[in-house]
Amino acid sequence: MAADQLTRPKTSSNAIHLVLFPFPAQGHMIPLMQLGNVLAFKGLIITFVCAEHRVPLMQEAEYRGQYHPNLRIVTLPDAVPPGEHGVDEGTDSVTWSITGTQKMVDPFKILISDLIQSTNSDGGSSSSPPLGIISDYALSWTQDVADEFSIPRYIFFPSAASGLLFMFYVPTLVAKGQLPLSPSLGDDREAATKEESYIYVPGLPPVRKRDVSSAWQATSQQWLQRFSLRNAERLHEAAGILVNSFCALDADAIIALRSSLVNPKMVSVRTVGPLLPRVFFDNHTFSSCSPQDGTLEASQSRCLHWLDTQRTSSVIYISFGSIVLPSFAQIHELALGLEASKQPFVWVLRQPSSTASRYCSSPEQLSSLLPEGFQLRTEKQGLILSVWAPQLLILSHPSTAAFLTHCGWNSTLESVTRGLPMLGMPFFADQMMNCRMLVDQLQIAAEIPKGDDGLARRDAVSNAVTLVMGSAGEAMRQRAKELRDAAKQAVMDEHGCSHNNLTTFVDEIRKHAIYHAQLSPASHSSSSPSSSSSSSSWSSS
Repeated sequence: MAADQLTRPKTSSNAIHLVLFPFPAQGHMIPLMQLGNVLAFKGLIITFVCAEHRVPLMQEAEYRGQYHPNLRIVTLPDAVPPGEHGVDEGTDSVTWSITGTQKMVDPFKILISDLIQSTNSDGGSSSSPPLGIISDYALSWTQDVADEFSIPRYIFFPSAASGLLFMFYVPTLVAKGQLPLSPSLGDDREAATKEESYIYVPGLPPVRKRDVSSAWQATSQQWLQRFSLRNAERLHEAAGILVNSFCALDADAIIALRSSLVNPKMVSVRTVGPLLPRVFFDNHTFSSCSPQDGTLEASQSRCLHWLDTQRTSSVIYISFGSIVLPSFAQIHELALGLEASKQPFVWVLRQPSSTASRYCSSPEQLSSLLPEGFQLRTEKQGLILSVWAPQLLILSHPSTAAFLTHCGWNSTLESVTRGLPMLGMPFFADQMMNCRMLVDQLQIAAEIPKGDDGLARRDAVSNAVTLVMGSAGEAMRQRAKELRDAAKQAVMDEHGCSHNNLTTFVDEIRKHAIYHAQLSPASHSSSSPSSSSSSSSWSSS
């Protein structure tokens, strides 16, 4: 086989085999891996494709849960320079990932061919051919591979259904000349109440132009806009789309996605989330995700001990995920805003984008990032973590009151499933639209506004913290708890919407397997392209 095999499942000729291929960024890989685990538990054989430069990330992610024996990881070579291998180190790594995946077309074709040929050569005695590909929306070229081998391709969308709805309408907005945004309107914060400062998508509230994905802002590079448009155009070719959300969180967008106005080919869209380890749906605090590394274990122990000394629902937890790296100026403003709020806090602080390493390696390095005297003044008020943080345990702790987040979708779902309100400080990509949904529609968050220079000032931070810790925050907390219960029901209840959607999806794959068994192995020859991936469909629910 062309791919380097890390783990091997136990296979049989009767097993249903799916190939899962994520975009190589943590926010895309982790939920698709979780989906792979769920499908493996349902008896399917899963081949999970990992870009070579993201192997360390998959190893790092193992604390989130062990891989099922029916799931194997194979690696494919990419074009990412050796210096970029490992964990994400800022938005430049996204650019490298996009570039790298374009170099994976031929290796992926060879992988699919090898999977089919290995089945045909031994008569199917020890393995089964792939009956479907589930690939990230950002890997639209995998549709060509699926068509070439007559295999249906299902799209995995790792973010909100509202983001998918916007993406479906992108080709129309481009045709109307509304995207890309023009500099005079896209960045005009003074005109935020004017008609021309919004974009209108059927089924969505008016979208502020400054909240549109950074790929479509006037400052975005043309190659990124072409890449984004191509991914949007090819949504219509998929056999179906699986979304990492749930019906109570994205109800209006899910209904709108059934409309021919935005989805003229009526591609089936199913919510299957939140795609998180089962412990996130427990109602208690956990200790089952302890790291193996001694340094990280010590950090966890220190963090939990500090939280144990705080009042119930009093602590603000701050973390910006794996890619967002605030500037020195933003770190200073955030620090001074937290200090002024006088609210206890736990802050996971990483190095800003101008530095090379991910975490601070010494107390002196940590001090150099913060305002002079800040640590001394807040030594009883806050705890700063410069290494890995036990996020699940922090979000689950009774002392934690709210999550100050960049509004990345994985972090959003983690906060929702723990029933916590949020303070939103979005930076790029889908984070701005996610923040608006959390603030305006779901009303479980307060936004920390930024100025024209892109900085959230200390007063804005302090005011937002005060808001969430007051009576308005109590209302947010109640709604967040209601969504927590809805998320658990969606995934864990046999009648839950996400549970049902995934069961129906597996049933559809099984029907395809029966149909496949009636065909000659030659039907999977690369010389016989088929449109089955675009004609296969299943009804939305």
